[in-house]
Amino acid sequence: MTVHDAADRRALAWELRVAPGNQARLLLPDDAAVLQVDIAASPTKDAWDIQLNQANLAIQAGMRYRLMFQCRASGSGSAGVGVSRAHAPWDNLGLYRGIELSADWQPFALEFIAAATDRNARVHFDVGGNELAVEFSGVALLQLPDGVPIEPEFAIHGFYPAHRSLPPHAARLPDEAPRFSVVIPTHRRRDTVVRAVRAFAEQKFDGGFEVIVVIDGATDDTAAALRGLQMPFPLTVVEQSNQGAAAARNRGAASARGEVFLFLDDDMEPHPMLLAEHEYSYGLGADAVLGHIPLHPAAPANFLSAEYRTFAVNRAARLSQPGAELTLQDLLTGQLSVRRDVFEAARGFDTSFTQGGTYGNEDVDFGHRLLASGRRIEFNLYALSHHDYRIEPRHYLRQARQTGKADVAFARKHPRQAAAIFAPYTTGSWLRPKIWRALAAMRPWTAPLAATLRRYGLAVSERGSVRAGWWCGAVFEMEYWRGVREAGGMPRIGLVRVLNYHAIRDLSGSTMEQYGTPPRQFRRQMQMLRRLGFHFIDGDGFLQFLLHGGDLPDRAVLVTFDDCYDDLLQAALPVLADLRIPAVAFAVSSLLGRSNKWGQPNGAPELPLLDAAALRLLAAQGVETGAHSRTHRPLSEVADAELPNEIAACVDELQRAGIPRPRMFAYPYGAWSLPARGAVRAAGIEAAFTVEPGFVRSGRDPLLVPRLEILRQHTGWRFLRKVITGQ
Repeated sequence: MTVHDAADRRALAWELRVAPGNQARLLLPDDAAVLQVDIAASPTKDAWDIQLNQANLAIQAGMRYRLMFQCRASGSGSAGVGVSRAHAPWDNLGLYRGIELSADWQPFALEFIAAATDRNARVHFDVGGNELAVEFSGVALLQLPDGVPIEPEFAIHGFYPAHRSLPPHAARLPDEAPRFSVVIPTHRRRDTVVRAVRAFAEQKFDGGFEVIVVIDGATDDTAAALRGLQMPFPLTVVEQSNQGAAAARNRGAASARGEVFLFLDDDMEPHPMLLAEHEYSYGLGADAVLGHIPLHPAAPANFLSAEYRTFAVNRAARLSQPGAELTLQDLLTGQLSVRRDVFEAARGFDTSFTQGGTYGNEDVDFGHRLLASGRRIEFNLYALSHHDYRIEPRHYLRQARQTGKADVAFARKHPRQAAAIFAPYTTGSWLRPKIWRALAAMRPWTAPLAATLRRYGLAVSERGSVRAGWWCGAVFEMEYWRGVREAGGMPRIGLVRVLNYHAIRDLSGSTMEQYGTPPRQFRRQMQMLRRLGFHFIDGDGFLQFLLHGGDLPDRAVLVTFDDCYDDLLQAALPVLADLRIPAVAFAVSSLLGRSNKWGQPNGAPELPLLDAAALRLLAAQGVETGAHSRTHRPLSEVADAELPNEIAACVDELQRAGIPRPRMFAYPYGAWSLPARGAVRAAGIEAAFTVEPGFVRSGRDPLLVPRLEILRQHTGWRFLRKVITGQ
């Protein structure tokens, strides 16, 4: 497989940077040793405003080097010559001097001692301030005393070095389990995945491998096309409904026989040395290996592929530096291998990130979990798979929205990584993210403008006009923040409002009137909170926040119900289901399917309670069951010896009724005591609720959680004031 022609190397090795207001171009004459910079205008007069440079050069501190070249110009002028870092902080590495330009070829041999070690150094010629043509020939950086030439690392651009040799690896017999299992998930891309599979026939690796393709909900004839291939290695085709990339990779791993799993996207073309390079990294002690994924030369030439090329090159250059640290954005499964035992210990990919075929962060989550568990992930620059990047602007922008949602999900799962996952969209200009977030908020005064910008930006992007890249990037950010907003906003450690309801029915005229919220009033309250930007969380999210400091969406609300009256199923559930609101309902275990016997001696009307079957039905609809004691007595008045019978026995009874063992408890009447709190803890309860008003903040006593008791009198602005003030 020949991915690049050697003639490309001069163009890839040299870059001309031109500052705004200047005009210059790089020409490559037929003489392969010559580079020509044609300067039409340079009004700024600063030499570095027009710079010809060659990066990706590895130099070592304390070593002596000689930079040799010849130059001439179409007239008199001056230039600067230097060796510096090709990345921030861009400082000089031991050489910078000025030279005079003339019409005759002049030879130069400039020696220096490297001030620091850097694998991404650059030679640069600063020719700004001139309006002429400048030619350079025979540029060479030599390491002394032997004169060894220092050449650019062309692997960064996708070239495998011809001189590279690897230690031998153990061959395997045909009946032995393969060393590698290559897992390729695919969805409706028959021709693309067929090309990827065929390319594996060129592998120069005799340690044994198999390829497993998981077809994730394809409706074309991908399966037939793959099964019709005659390959020199075992090929397995697995089909499943569209469950997303994470589920597809897990399915492939479950079918694999190899000691190492190599996950590869279906639009990656593997270099013949790909498996050998991964094997080499495992020989150095890696637990997982990330490879280099440069742009395939056959990919369409447009602003999206150009952006991807820059990303891939910069990623490779940065990760090739000694001591380079992986960021979240580096943890990509476009090409990632992992030892079987490591994968199984991590329990594979989290399928919630790509459930239903959505996009984003299952790979970042997996890689982060590996790093957090102390696993060693190595980057191998020479493990090459070329990315045939083909994406339409419309699909690209849809991915932006999904990425925003996925970043919120990741930040909630890994709160300490929230700043890092959002960093690409929040660093740099302080104003830019605020603009796009405001437009994405879809307020009445921004929604029309956002919709217009979206339509115009998409139209410009699809036409591929001069400003297509800028417009597509702008709309990408707006769509990204739209996804963030729809997922609840950037999580932050804040507070939760826990609402406490009793009956959802009109109890006018009874002694329980204040504890009955009419169904229409309840619906209006939930709709009001939704419109005002409050976000409803479930028990999992609440406990993660309360116990571990997990992040939450803005204005987080947990809805709870005490007693589990039958109107919870008849009146409350339709509202919760319509608005997609999770909740927690606290049941009195000895009275399931009976009535509120605790209140009738005091004149309360008899109200039916839900039975176990109804509670199980509620659980399936997102309403978790918590414990509310066995008999609904005020626990502050219960003898210490009887407390386990009211608390632990309640938990056990609910579990025996086929209800998931309760994790949360609500003190009847909100009444508690220190012995009662101790009995709650002994029963294995994670959170217990009072009816003392206030907001819930991370780190408070999880067994004395405040709630905002919502009564019939809390209508309209009274309800909103209570929710906002917590009083």
